[in-house]
Amino acid sequence: MKRIAKFVKLGYNETTSLRGNYIDNRMSGGTELITIGICEDEEKEFSEIRQMCQNFFQKSGIEGEICVFSSGESLLQYCEEEDKVLDLLFLDIELEGISGIEVKERLSKDSHVWRILFISNHPEAMREAFGIKTMGFLEKPVSEEELFRWLSAVCKEKEEAILEDISYIQADGHYTRVYFQNMQTENGEEQYMYVPATMSDWEEKFEEMPIVRTHRSYMVNLENVLSIKRGVLLRNSEKIIPVGRKYRENLQRAYQEFIKTKVRNRIFEDDVVHAKNVSFVKK
Repeated sequence: MKRIAKFVKLGYNETTSLRGNYIDNRMSGGTELITIGICEDEEKEFSEIRQMCQNFFQKSGIEGEICVFSSGESLLQYCEEEDKVLDLLFLDIELEGISGIEVKERLSKDSHVWRILFISNHPEAMREAFGIKTMGFLEKPVSEEELFRWLSAVCKEKEEAILEDISYIQADGHYTRVYFQNMQTENGEEQYMYVPATMSDWEEKFEEMPIVRTHRSYMVNLENVLSIKRGVLLRNSEKIIPVGRKYRENLQRAYQEFIKTKVRNRIFEDDVVHAKNVSFVKK
């Protein structure tokens, strides 16, 4: 029987669709799921890109769906009529009719496309292609190695964006309530996603994430922890998460290691930035 994750007191938008599809698929034992759009009016070009995407799905083990559009008009019509989110859109700049640049502008506030990767014969057009959803630029003929690199990047970004935004998880019988950062009603009431999975399911499926058990009925995302005392204080939440005696030692150890890793990564990033800013002068 397929699991169905649903949001409580939450309407459809880009973020809820991404979270719901991803968590539903992972908790039901599936692999990551990604939806690709290809907007290209040359049949040879879109056939090659579609085949490369299929090769990526086969080699990576990621489940994927591909939607093909022969014009900017058909893509915009899809966005008006369908609820499904395109995680990554390969968008040709030189389309007949509405250009790729104009399509990008119209999609800037549309929730049906998450990321855009432009394809073109003209690298000089890159300046116009930049935008809030734009990931990058692929020059024709498209290299499969480059395409694989961008697909891997968007899969990783999608997973991180969804999972790092989890605030805490609360048991509710054979179900769990998943609470996310910055998701409240106008009255300040917390919103959550209702998932037919146990706490043990979460521990098994997301053991690589910094989501740690604090109590038989609670798990917290260490990314959003402000302090641990008798309970756990979370960022942007007035709720104090209880800590059971059985879980306290492991929680404190995990949090200390998490902080150390964050500090090490920050020092490394600062060193990289500093190295880039150093200028060498010949004597």
